[in-house]
Amino acid sequence: MTARSLADELLEHARETVEKEGVALLDVEVAPRPRTLLRFVIDGEGGATIRDCVRVDRALAGFLATWERAPESYVIEVTSPGLDRRLRRDEEYDHFRGRLVRLHAEIEDEGAREWVGVLGGRDGGDVILCVEDEIVRIPKERIRSARLLFKKEQGKSGSGRKK
Repeated sequence: MTARSLADELLEHARETVEKEGVALLDVEVAPRPRTLLRFVIDGEGGATIRDCVRVDRALAGFLATWERAPESYVIEVTSPGLDRRLRRDEEYDHFRGRLVRLHAEIEDEGAREWVGVLGGRDGGDVILCVEDEIVRIPKERIRSARLLFKKEQGKSGSGRKK
């Protein structure tokens, strides 16, 4: 089993365990080592606290002890998404609706573009951004990277500029 397929399976099977603790499971990362690192990224209303991480860590330890697909030797790490998280999964574009993001995309006939705006979620195959009071629709398959921004960074980049 590859690290990616194990991460996808864990995301699916551990979600209920994590949600019972009152937070959302956003992502799972797996790093094969002598003891496989299982990193669970969680978030709650207003963010994830240290208490949330500890509670989820304990719940996941119980889940993994009985899950037949768990690696033989592993370390659990539970973390918040951080202030500048790179958005990796489609669901994150909805979860972080209302947050400031920097997005890079390859747009047909325009080349590479960068936008800084407020994330409006997804609509069909598009990601919606509000950039300087204008709604911008960017096809998801054209996005090369998207990252949350700490509000202090808001004015550091032009919006929708060509690279």
